[in-house]
Amino acid sequence: PNLLICGKPGNGKSKLVEALDGIAEIMKVGSQMKCAYMGSAAVNIAGTTLLRSWNIPVFNKGEKIVFSRWNDNKLNALKKRFGHDFRNISAVVIDEVSTIQPYMLAYLNDRMQEMFQVFDKPFGGRMVILLGDFQQKPPTSGMSLPESVMKYVEKGESPTFADVKNKKLGPTEIGGYLFSKFRYIKLTSQHRSEDPTHMEVLNKMSETGVITVDDLKTYDKLSSKDLDSDDFRFATIIVTGNNERREIN
Repeated sequence: PNLLICGKPGNGKSKLVEALDGIAEIMKVGSQMKCAYMGSAAVNIAGTTLLRSWNIPVFNKGEKIVFSRWNDNKLNALKKRFGHDFRNISAVVIDEVSTIQPYMLAYLNDRMQEMFQVFDKPFGGRMVILLGDFQQKPPTSGMSLPESVMKYVEKGESPTFADVKNKKLGPTEIGGYLFSKFRYIKLTSQHRSEDPTHMEVLNKMSETGVITVDDLKTYDKLSSKDLDSDDFRFATIIVTGNNERREIN
């Protein structure tokens, strides 16, 4: 199955990736290949950047999006990471899926089909897991995955996998079609915090992308005294970005 798993901060998306790592190891079915569009997000799941790993080009605004051949050196570099036995890739995980443009998903499908030499199944017959929250950061340019699906809905079109195989659709349309076939799972339980005031701020961040100084007035400013307590390891901290979070960790 191909899965789309969504949830707000603290709902357990990253924990799920860890759990799947353990399951893959216990079942001896190879490794997950973990990716994200942004390097900071890839670091969070001990993964790599999606575009570099799968040799997916970047297209500038207004530039026509087309499929290009996989660079042989980059294909061999990816195979080498798995001891030249790329069949050890049991699943591809993409975190922060809200930042992915539709054509990138189409490219991933194309690359995986070529790698595994399976052209009659999406993603070469391998499992793909998309994780994220579409109320958070959108793509840096272009439309989002849900937007590409809505274009079909608005036009009343019903593309098929045969259209994908025969390249009757463009990369953006293929990405939208593939995305529409993912099974949707929504995580709703909050595991990160039992503080309702803090959760109100987190939910506001997630839903609006904006918080104010007033929202932060309930928080204490971090001091060196806080670090003296062992309990600090379990404290909730709001930071400006991943670099600051890693420093504190």
